[in-house]
Amino acid sequence: MMAAPEQATVGIALRRALFTFRQALQCQLRPLNLSLAHTGILLALEQEDGLSGAELARRETVTAQTMNQLVARLVERGLVERRPHATHGRILTLHLTEAGRQTLADGQAMAAVVERCMLNGFSPAERQRLLRDLERCVTALGSQ
Repeated sequence: MMAAPEQATVGIALRRALFTFRQALQCQLRPLNLSLAHTGILLALEQEDGLSGAELARRETVTAQTMNQLVARLVERGLVERRPHATHGRILTLHLTEAGRQTLADGQAMAAVVERCMLNGFSPAERQRLLRDLERCVTALGSQ
């Protein structure tokens, strides 16, 4: 069954908005030498410190091998450190370093600049409406 034209247009508009947002964000993050994937890892570890590489890979929807390469770069830069798991000898957990926390904070400030630019011209009520509408989209698709 084919989607109605107005529904397809919303999907295309969402895709274009996400693509444009990601491009602008990547451009802002360039001085920090951070990719969006690296930023996602730092955010995940800020929210839940001590995840394993496998757990991070599942959350970020990448392969374990890709996650290992991404984490290796963050470890090399001193933004993340690996530690032995408290009870499982072969598992290494990942933790933000102080430098990682600072880099993430800098990245979040840069992301806020992009978001403010994107929402320039929206009233506070329109911003809230947009958030609610996007959450409704997520909920609707999540229930399928």
